[in-house]
Amino acid sequence: MSFWDLFKKDTPEDSHSRLYRKLQEFLPGQDEQKLIYTACVSGLLARIIHIDLKVHDEEIEAFKDILKRYYPSDERTRSAIVDLALNEVKELVDLENQKYSRPLNEFLSEKEKYSILQMLFEVSAADGVVENLESEEIRLVTKSLLLTDQHFLSARAEVKDKLGAAKK
Repeated sequence: MSFWDLFKKDTPEDSHSRLYRKLQEFLPGQDEQKLIYTACVSGLLARIIHIDLKVHDEEIEAFKDILKRYYPSDERTRSAIVDLALNEVKELVDLENQKYSRPLNEFLSEKEKYSILQMLFEVSAADGVVENLESEEIRLVTKSLLLTDQHFLSARAEVKDKLGAAKK
């Protein structure tokens, strides 16, 4: 991708993230809304895991547990989704965050989007501490999901004993 590609208007084939397209190939025949949800949530979870440039085994296990709850499938499929998501995030850094949030805003309720914040904090806290960088990234995701600071503070309060500043 060139620098100027960042300013081009999305074409229909670019309206979804690269992760969505990879999952579409990996999981042919899936319901499109379910595939969009899986790609978007997986991309956001992978972003939070990778934001501090340290991927902890506990975070990966939490990611798989979340997938097991919200996307029932076999262990091999969950592992592949986690691997695809983490590899995409490593390659793209944060260029596609909006492509993960925008589709969710189109079909999820406020309550459903709040549950995504809870998932993000759950993954972030899995290694025992929610780093400030992770918390700030979740704050940005909160805004991109069109949620309020109250939503962010409420979700963060659920892991208050693991917040980075409190641990030091």
